Amino acid sequence: MFPKDIAVWERFLDKHGEDYEGFYYDIMCGEVCKQFPRWEENYRRDAIILSQLRIDAVGVKPNQLDIIEVKPRGNMASIGQILTYVEKYQKEYNPSKPLQAVLVCGEVDPNIVEIADKNNIVIFDV
Repeated sequence: MFPKDIAVWERFLDKHGEDYEGFYYDIMCGEVCKQFPRWEENYRRDAIILSQLRIDAVGVKPNQLDIIEVKPRGNMASIGQILTYVEKYQKEYNPSKPLQAVLVCGEVDPNIVEIADKNNIVIFDV
């Protein structure tokens, strides 16, 4: 998370942190970039790390896992990110609990609220 994201995240934790058993941060998922045979191992490792998607947080609740994206302003791009993260996390980690998409933001673009509802994305405006 970037500094502006962290400020939003801390406000969320103050209000809702006790709803969770814990959190996992910076969870990598998704495809990695193409690897070239002549790359040295350190370049190969860095390319993998930098090219994968990163989920801001996975929140653990008794009956579900929340896939959480944190933004100063929730917008159309945020919706795309969280939907992608949920799909990739499900595919790669095959969790035993159901997943819930969660967008935590400092303010919400009103154009995304209906889309979030239709896609079962919970928005926390903190």
